[in-house]
Amino acid sequence: LSLTAGESGWRIIIVDAADDMNPNAANAMLKWLEEPPEKALFILIAHAPGRLLPTIRSRCRLQAFKPPQEEAFFSILQTLDPSIPDNDAATLYTLSSGAPGLAMQLWQHGLVEAYHQILDCLKPGNSPLAIVKTAEKLTGKRAGVSWQYLSILLQGLILRITALAGGQESYGAQSTEDEYAILQALAEHKPLDYWLLLWEKSVRLMEETQHVHLDEKQVLQQLLDAIKGK
Repeated sequence: LSLTAGESGWRIIIVDAADDMNPNAANAMLKWLEEPPEKALFILIAHAPGRLLPTIRSRCRLQAFKPPQEEAFFSILQTLDPSIPDNDAATLYTLSSGAPGLAMQLWQHGLVEAYHQILDCLKPGNSPLAIVKTAEKLTGKRAGVSWQYLSILLQGLILRITALAGGQESYGAQSTEDEYAILQALAEHKPLDYWLLLWEKSVRLMEETQHVHLDEKQVLQQLLDAIKGK
């Protein structure tokens, strides 16, 4: 804001993501919003608007961005990478909750194949060793799977199971019949409270693994065992 505008006389400030601001940063931002400079536009991106200060929210106009419709999603993916098979595109739609950008990141990092491996080891009746082998395949430098995107994958899986355990059948609507059968069987195996606690635990463990370098294999195996209900 100390600089002059490059074009058209407007200065545009984008804060991404505003819900990550600490109290000091939020209060500093509030001062700018209370007395904005002339011809300055503030765009605050918030994934969790409830975490923003009420005084900040009251000074902003809310513009919600929803994922594209299913047909538009597949059209975007086809434009970005025509080589993606239709069945993998359908899986990406489920894993990304319809967000094309995230879907492409998951595809490029090999998460579709990782997802199928995880589902396979969670099938009812499979040996406990299947989870151990899957954790070995998906972790470590040789695996080539990003822990960041593996976290998104696993947390999304737990979220869908939790929703099914809570009776929200729509969360399984985009799944294949085999996938839905696995998720439904897992959801019925434990009460809703169990899945809610596991969701919180997964978020904490995945973040700790990334930031304080816990053993990825052990964490993944622990969470897969918990999903299986052990």
